[in-house]
Amino acid sequence: MYYDEPNTSYNGHSSYSNGNGVSQPTQQGWHSDDSFVPPTPEEPKKKRRKNGNGRLVALCICAALLGSVLGGGGAYLLMRGQVDGAVQQALEAAENHNTVTPNNTGSSVSSVQTTDLSSMIEQVSPAIVAIQAQGTSQSSFFGNGATTVSSGSGVIIRSDGIIVTSAHVIEGTDNITVYLKDGTTYKATVVGSDSKSDLAVLKIDASGLTAVSIGDSTQTKVGEPAIVIGNPLGELNGSVTIGYISALERTITVDGHVLTVMQTDASINPGNSGGALLNSNGELIGIVCAKSSAIEVEGLGFAIPMHIASDTIEQLLNYGYVKDRPYIGISFQQMQNRTDNAGIYIVQIANNSPAQAAGLQIGDRIVSVNGKQVSESTDIDQILQSCSIGQTIPLVVERNGQQVNVSVTLAETPQQ
Repeated sequence: MYYDEPNTSYNGHSSYSNGNGVSQPTQQGWHSDDSFVPPTPEEPKKKRRKNGNGRLVALCICAALLGSVLGGGGAYLLMRGQVDGAVQQALEAAENHNTVTPNNTGSSVSSVQTTDLSSMIEQVSPAIVAIQAQGTSQSSFFGNGATTVSSGSGVIIRSDGIIVTSAHVIEGTDNITVYLKDGTTYKATVVGSDSKSDLAVLKIDASGLTAVSIGDSTQTKVGEPAIVIGNPLGELNGSVTIGYISALERTITVDGHVLTVMQTDASINPGNSGGALLNSNGELIGIVCAKSSAIEVEGLGFAIPMHIASDTIEQLLNYGYVKDRPYIGISFQQMQNRTDNAGIYIVQIANNSPAQAAGLQIGDRIVSVNGKQVSESTDIDQILQSCSIGQTIPLVVERNGQQVNVSVTLAETPQQ
């Protein structure tokens, strides 16, 4: 089980959103070239010992050189047998150690080709912001009028104040404050938000800001360095953690929505959501979205790759919502603790929606969608992703103990 922002509070109560507009109490738990050099033919014992000493000296020199450039990771590479490639990289890095060139436009950070991570981070970190959002909860569980507070991170992608963050950081809020690295604060407006992709775009009234360079996340490989910058715990803005890309194209479920993500072992904590996952060139390759919080789990963080996020961000900028997604017009909730009729229940139906036109009712238990049985809330999203706008699909629901067949014509998602 994954969680995103347990830092959100309702009158002091920790909570999370289930993605359907229903707040629930937080549940604990869940966020080389290897070169091989064949041995030389057998030599006399004395000569072999002499050459062995020479190799040892060379390895020590190379390890020291590599360590000065890459830190402890250099020695680790040597221990793994990546001697030839690592030494060559160290020699090249030593020759180009001070090749960082600041972007002179003052509006964005170009790719930083350097092994000096501190210089890269110094240039990029002004593009990462802290976010605090407040709103009023209408949940009867906590009582009307309860104040919600959510903290997260964001990434400046345009110098005129366009910021990308996670949708769950701002969901249900109406008072959003952005904190720059230098302490400057701005009130933000929501350009668009999409809970299914867990992405949102904000705008602050500013110009000449430092913006990140967007990297090609399709070229990311397992084992590459991963740098995370964000606002862990909602009060440590600009925190940097470094690890590696652990896996690509993982599928996880966050707030009832299925996300395809990259996995990293760089430390991620509550408040990092919406922050940056960067490669060693300082390019944005992912938006941090979740971590595994199981007690026995460590080093499992996730980010939405930019090649997946980019289309959603573009649509949010252009339309304020994701336009080309099939829409039924229902909110549903999974009932897991019922031994009699566990399943997916409709809890809300939008006015003038396909669901309303088809005669669906609140309280209907969804049995199947487009001929496929559903038992998890994520099943419905996955089925709809394979459908198209204007397509008529069959639904089977259980109502008053009897199965009812309905046909729903999918519409385009309306602007919210």
